[in-house]
Amino acid sequence: MNRPLVVLLPVLGLAVALGAQAAPSYRMDSAKSSLRFVAEQTGGKFEGSFKHFDALIAFSPTDLASSRFDVTVDPASAETQDADRNQTIVGPDFFDVAHFRTAHFVTTTFRAIDATHFEATGKLTLRDVTRDVKIAFTFSSRKEGAGEAAYLAGTADLKRLEFGVGRGDYKDTDTVGDPVQVKFNLRLTPPTHLPDKKIPTTPSPAQSQ
Repeated sequence: MNRPLVVLLPVLGLAVALGAQAAPSYRMDSAKSSLRFVAEQTGGKFEGSFKHFDALIAFSPTDLASSRFDVTVDPASAETQDADRNQTIVGPDFFDVAHFRTAHFVTTTFRAIDATHFEATGKLTLRDVTRDVKIAFTFSSRKEGAGEAAYLAGTADLKRLEFGVGRGDYKDTDTVGDPVQVKFNLRLTPPTHLPDKKIPTTPSPAQSQ
């Protein structure tokens, strides 16, 4: 192998690595994004939501290999429209927020269903238990005013007992069902970039007079 090619290979490798990171990054619009869950209690369904969560999204429908979702949730922010249930769900039998401050989901693979529908597999960690979870979602983008926004919406189906959520009497699924559906709807915008700061030039003697 001649020397110029040996020198060129690392450069090509760097170019490939940079090319693999082509999925654009987005920031989540917290005011217009939601993360909800649907569960069953005493035979009836109820819906709750998390007030505080953050999602770091890099996604391209044409570059799934470099796409990535990284989501962090504050379980203590759970709201179910019932004060007693709110207190129970953050307590030691369920989320146990005194010991487990966050839940975390990060993707490992993506699969395209069609041009706007996708499936992702990722690792969800809840109460220090990590399981594979699949999410089904749609992705679209459009112009809004002078800028552009993207929308990411989908669902995931979980079994709460697989994560140890529901201890003591709450292991009995006759009272609280095992399946939980998570629903998310995120509004995403491209990250803002501050304008480059210009270094002021030193005025010439003629200008300073």
